[in-house]
Amino acid sequence: MINEDMERFHISSRSTFMNTVFHNFYPSARSSPTLYMDDQKAKLQHIASTDLSCSDSPEHISSLGNDEVREKVVKHFLLYEEKHLQDDLRSQMKTKGRYGETSRIYRINTENLRYLLSEECEEAEYYQDRPGLYLKCILEEYAALPYIKREHIFFKSKYDIVSQALREEKLLKITTGRKTYKVWPFSLEADALSTREYLTGLSQDIKSPDARKSCASFRIPNAKDIKLLRQSGKLTQAERELLKEAISSRTVQFLFGEEEEIHVRLTEEGVHKYNSQIYMRPAYVEKLADKNEYVFRCTLRQAEYYFFKFGKDAEILSPDRLRRHFQTLYKDALAVYSSEDAEALT
Repeated sequence: MINEDMERFHISSRSTFMNTVFHNFYPSARSSPTLYMDDQKAKLQHIASTDLSCSDSPEHISSLGNDEVREKVVKHFLLYEEKHLQDDLRSQMKTKGRYGETSRIYRINTENLRYLLSEECEEAEYYQDRPGLYLKCILEEYAALPYIKREHIFFKSKYDIVSQALREEKLLKITTGRKTYKVWPFSLEADALSTREYLTGLSQDIKSPDARKSCASFRIPNAKDIKLLRQSGKLTQAERELLKEAISSRTVQFLFGEEEEIHVRLTEEGVHKYNSQIYMRPAYVEKLADKNEYVFRCTLRQAEYYFFKFGKDAEILSPDRLRRHFQTLYKDALAVYSSEDAEALT
C-alpha cells in the first residue's frame, strides 16, 4: 500500500513520504492514544451537553436525565474506548510486516523529531520510549484506511484550504497544468465507486474574466497550487441547482466542458456492455429505430472515456470531430501492434 501511494503521489523518497504522513496524521490517529482520547472526550462531552431535542445527539447519551448521570456515562465510554485502544496498540506493536511493510531505516525530519522529543508528545509511555514503534503504528494505521482517506491525509494542506473555502464560502484560485481558474466551490464529491474525490463548483479561466462561469470538477492532489482568496465565493440558489443537476447527469468526473448530442451505434454485444458496465456510463436520452443507434447528451471527454474500450462494438456516428478522434486513436494503437508483428516476421 505504501509503495502504491508513493507512486500515485509521485514521491520517490520513503523518508519524505513517512515524514509527511506522520506530520499530517498523528494529531487525529488512534495510534496517538493521548491525543485521540482527548478528542473523544471533547466529542462526548459536547454530545452530552447538547439539547435533548437535537436530532444529532445519540439516543443512548442525550436521553439520559441529569448532568451527573451523563458524566458517568461519558466516563464509562471513555474507559471502554481506552481499554480497546490499548489492546489494539499492544497487538499492533507485536505484528510485523503488515500491508507489505518491513523493517526500514527512515530519516526523521527536524519538525517531526522536535515534536517526538518535546514535552508536548505524551505518547512515549504507550510505546516504551521507542519512537520507531510509534512511527510504525502510524504508518500501518494509515495503510489500513480507504484510499480517499489516505489521500486526504497526504494532501492535508490542500484539503484544509478547500474545506475552509467551502465552510466560509470563499473564492479559490486553482492552478492545474498551464491554466489557472477562479473557483466558486460547491462540494467535495466522491465518484460512483468511492475511489476518487473531486471538488465541484463553478469556474472561470482567470485570463478570461468576462467569460461566463461554467461547471467544473477538480482533483485536489493534481492541482499545482490552491489559494484561498478574500472575495466571496457564495453561490446563488440557481447556481447550486445547476451544479446538482450537472453532477447527477454528467457524473462528477466530467463537469468540465459543454454537453453535446452524441450518436452511437451499438452492436448486440455493445448493448450488453452498456447495460453491464455502469462506471462512468452516460445516460442515453433517446434510442433510434435504426440499428441500435443511441443518442447521448454528455461531454466529448466522457464519451471517449466510456466508449473507447468498446472497440468494434460501439461506432461513433456524430459529432464528426469525435468520430475522427476515435479513428486516430484506433489507428495509432493498430500501428503499435503492426510494427510488433513486422519485427516478429523479420
